[in-house]
This record gives sequence, C-alpha cells and structure tokens, in this order.
Amino acid sequence: MKSRTMAPSSVLAESNGIKHHPEPKAKDPIKMQVDSSSSHKTILNCFVRQSAPNDRKKSKHAAFTMAEVLITLGIIGIVAAMTLPGVIEGYQKAETVNRLKKAYSVMAQAIELSEVHNESVKYWNFNQSNADFFNQYLKPHFAKINETTYGKISDQIKYTRPNGSVENNFTLFWSDSLIINTVDGMTFFFPESLPTNKHFAVDINGYKKPNRFGRDLFVFVISQEYGFVPYGYKYTCDMNNGYDTFDREQIKSAWRYGCSKQAGETNGAFCSALIMTDGWEIRDDYPW
Repeated sequence: MKSRTMAPSSVLAESNGIKHHPEPKAKDPIKMQVDSSSSHKTILNCFVRQSAPNDRKKSKHAAFTMAEVLITLGIIGIVAAMTLPGVIEGYQKAETVNRLKKAYSVMAQAIELSEVHNESVKYWNFNQSNADFFNQYLKPHFAKINETTYGKISDQIKYTRPNGSVENNFTLFWSDSLIINTVDGMTFFFPESLPTNKHFAVDINGYKKPNRFGRDLFVFVISQEYGFVPYGYKYTCDMNNGYDTFDREQIKSAWRYGCSKQAGETNGAFCSALIMTDGWEIRDDYPW
C-alpha cells in the first residue's frame, strides 16, 4: 500500500477555497533602528528648513536700533528734569528740619540741665551781658563747643532775607555778639538784647550757603517768663511786633519779622516759629 504524503497546509487551504497569506517575517531590530533614525533626521531637517527663515526674521528685531535708544534716553532725561528738582528740594527741606531740630535740642538740653543746678529760668540773672549769661548758665552744659569769639555777625558773613535782599537792619547785625561754633558745624550768635529776654540766632550749617533767614539761620529766645521759645512769641522781640499765639497767618504776615517773601524789610526771623507751629514741617506755602 502506497504511503500518502501530507500536502502542505497551504495546498490544503487552497483546495478548500481559502486564500493563504504567508506569515510576515520577523523584522530586523537593527534595521528598524536605522530606519527610525533616518525618519527622525528627515523630520528634523524639515523643521530646520522651515524655522530658519523665521529665526532670521526674528533676529532682525532682537536689539534696539540707535534711534530707539536715543528716543528712550531722551524721554528718561525729560522725566528726570521734571522730577529731580522736586526730589532735591524735598531732601533739602527735610535736612533743614533735621538740623534745626538738632540745634533746638542742643539748647533745650543745656537749659534743662542748667535748671537742675541753677533753679528755674525765671530765677536766672538776665541783667548781665550775654557773654556772662552764656558762660554762667549754658556753657557748662553746652556740648561740643569748638570756638568762642566776639564781634559783629556782619563782619563774618552777609545774611539775606527770604526774598533774597541783604539784611542789614536786624539787631543781630550791629550788636557785638558772642559767637559760638560747635564741632558739628553749627554757629550760635548771642547779641546784647532786652533785659528779660536773651535772644539768639543759630546758623544750622555754620557759614555755609545759603546764609538766609528761614533757610539756615533761625532765631530763638530764652525768656525769663516763658522759657525757651521761638523769637517773637508773646512779643519776645525788640520791636513789640510779635505774636500772642502760634497762629501761622500772624507769624507769616507780621511786619518786619514775618516769615514771608513780601517786599520791604521783612526778614523771616519768625520762620522758626512757623516750622514749629506746623509740627516741625516745611509746608508748600513756606517762603523757601
């Protein structure tokens, strides 16, 4: 008996009307890796070719042109020119107030310490000269004295009024004065004055500019009745044109010593009172 040979499965399938598809061969992993790498390079090259023109366009606008820089600098300069004077003035006003506070504190502390040893101011001897008065009551408690001299203030320097005119009429400028310079740059002037009031001026920055009443020169009084007060309070001045209360309009408009820039002999001796009345502040209507 003849042995039968088995037909391949493909033949059997075809004989039964079934179309046979050969099984796919296993892919070579090395070839797959090469193909994948090639496809990535192709995509990358396409991206580079497409993006390069855009990058070149962007690079043209990456930096400012010279015209743009100059325009920007011009705008900054205009803004600075508009704002800088106000900033400087604000700083100068604040510095003036701080220095005036310091001068006031130096004198107030000297008086307070002296009262411990010499009783209240009301019992001090106001009939003696200003030099003797200072040496007896204030000098032992006056910190940081650098130099003490005598003479007319006008021999040292010319001071001006708030309106800019030279002040030659104030008592301080024709009386022989005790002049005290401190190591921190302040100068105190003690001229001869009324028997019950020892008025004095302080230049808060020595002889440096601007040398103007209400800017760096301020006037105060040591009164036997009222103690240490700004010049003119309760008529503690030499011409009876002071002020009863700390009314700022009266202090500003007072004849001769008012803190204003009005024409005439108004010299601003009451400016210390105005600053104190305003709470140690220089306001917008101050004669700066």
